[in-house]
Amino acid sequence: MLTFKDVENFLLCPRRYYFRVYRENEKEDIQEMEGFEVAHHDPDVTRELLRMGFSVLQPAETFEVFGETLLSQPDLIVKESDGWRIIVHKKAKNFKRKYILEAAFHGYVFSSKGWHVKDVVFISPFFKISVDWREGVGPLFSVLQAISDLTEPPDPIPSRICRNCPIQDECSGILIEKGDLRAIHGVGDRTIKELKELGIKNLWELSEVSEGLLAKHFGPERGRRLKRMAEALVEKKPVFFGKVPEIPEGIVLDMESYPAGDIDFLYGFLEGERYVPFFVDTPVDVKETFFKVLEYL
Repeated sequence: MLTFKDVENFLLCPRRYYFRVYRENEKEDIQEMEGFEVAHHDPDVTRELLRMGFSVLQPAETFEVFGETLLSQPDLIVKESDGWRIIVHKKAKNFKRKYILEAAFHGYVFSSKGWHVKDVVFISPFFKISVDWREGVGPLFSVLQAISDLTEPPDPIPSRICRNCPIQDECSGILIEKGDLRAIHGVGDRTIKELKELGIKNLWELSEVSEGLLAKHFGPERGRRLKRMAEALVEKKPVFFGKVPEIPEGIVLDMESYPAGDIDFLYGFLEGERYVPFFVDTPVDVKETFFKVLEYL
């Protein structure tokens, strides 16, 4: 059973998605971080209500494609004079391109089962936008085909979600073992391209290159850091760039976020040498935990 959340997870990181499906221990860890879905109607119940002409809150419908059963769970489907309108609620401030893919997912599944979907409307406190779901079907099929063809772990690709991922250490180890320049934290495609233009193709070459060459191209400080970070990974030892500045007096707030789950899972306060953490176990606990944080302040 494939939901749009699964499609999102695949797009965020195909490798993590693979282990979410094929490794039960990682699957459990990642599902715990992602929280829980809102309860939806059974597809059979949804179909019966739609046949009677009712609009349905928390509907569900399924359809099989590429050997996968797609499960669509929008927030609402409404009867219109010329078909059905699907409603999806969001919290984002801006419309995101991935919503076009989500519109295609819901529109395709319901329409394929005989419910003529005219459009999919995304509503947030900041916008209301109608999307022609048909425009995203082509890209959606490409993603679904890629998911269907996934039979072995994809190569690691560093991204913004790596920091809180349960398989981060394993992926980093693979990149380091291969000498991949992407193993260096903060080094993106542009920097890697510039390094390759200098003839530096891997971590070993970067760790052995002269600082003078790097300084000429990247500047003294950045060039030194790149070389030292490569040395740290190749030699498996920490590298210190300078003395850590003393923290000024007062209370320091530390917030840790999980982008894929769209939650802040930790609020921590540092008072002198004392650290006071407030953990968010699931998305439903965010509000309660935040009130505890305010009370602490």
